[in-house]
Formats: sequence, structure tokens, C-alpha cells
Amino acid sequence: VEVLYMDDAIDEYVVQHMTEYSGKKMLSLAKSGVKLFTETATQKKISEARDKAWEPFTKWVKESLGSQIDKAVVSDRVTEAPCAVVSPEYGMSAMMEKIMKAQALSDGGQGKQTA
Repeated sequence: VEVLYMDDAIDEYVVQHMTEYSGKKMLSLAKSGVKLFTETATQKKISEARDKAWEPFTKWVKESLGSQIDKAVVSDRVTEAPCAVVSPEYGMSAMMEKIMKAQALSDGGQGKQTA
């Protein structure tokens, strides 16, 4: 696993359009659905049993938060923290939402009339 730490605003645009580089697939860890390893059949069974056991809790979280979240799931990605907030797999990331909001709210001199 190789990691690129990209923290510049332009990186959001680049990563959306450049999904592969030098034969390596680029993935954002801020998105849901990222698989860090391939599951064996045994691990998959354990994961399914765990998901079923935690289903009442995840359902309660979704009902409690309502439209504030898309879904609540049990994840293999989190080991130290109680939860992780991620963007939908095909939706905008938090940084892209921030960029779009800043562009929409900025005046930038447009709309000023000269006398």
C-alpha cells in the first residue's frame, strides 16, 4: 500500500478525474466503500455475523440522526475511534463541499457595476 497525502484544494479536482496513476488505482480514504484488504471466506462470514448482531444499533443510529446521515454501518476501518464520518462513495467529499460553498458565497467582484 502506497499513500499520497494530498491537502491542497486543487487535489480535489485532480483526484476526481485521475483515478489511476502508473498502473495504480487511486482511492480516497474519506469515501465509503474503500476496501483496505481482500476478505477471505471466513472473514466474510465473521463480518456478516457482526453486521447482523449490530443491526439493531445501526438502525437506531440511522433513525436517531434521520436525514443528517445516509447510513450507519459497522466498519473494519476503525480500530481506535468510536466512529468515522465518511462521504458517500460517489458523492462529494467534505473538502469539495467546502470549496463549492466558498465559491458560491464569494462575490469575487462579479456583479459590481461601474459608474
